[in-house]
Amino acid sequence: MTHKTILIAATALLCSTAALAKDIKEMAVKTSPSVETVEQGQALTNALRAIPGVKKVKAPTVEMTVNVKYDADKTSKSAILKAMSKMGYKTYVVSEDGEGSKHKVDATTGATQRKSKK
Repeated sequence: MTHKTILIAATALLCSTAALAKDIKEMAVKTSPSVETVEQGQALTNALRAIPGVKKVKAPTVEMTVNVKYDADKTSKSAILKAMSKMGYKTYVVSEDGEGSKHKVDATTGATQRKSKK
């Protein structure tokens, strides 16, 4: 092969790889009331997995948080929180993409409520 052919093939490969890239995000959510039984955890996990774009759900952890990994091109944080709200849970996002943000999020509107500093 010539150098020109190799360069064209490499460029095409890079472009196709970039087109397949997904916007995968993660968040950790605390619920109120807390998920206390295996059955509640399984029901919540199943409901969240049914949302198109949700890749992985781990509920609940030792810290009593629900961890959700999702494709932001297919669903949104707001849609996930609304699904949890429909199941009767108030939600508080405690971490997004490892940033460790600790602010409450209203599950029905997705609005952020930052804690005031005293």
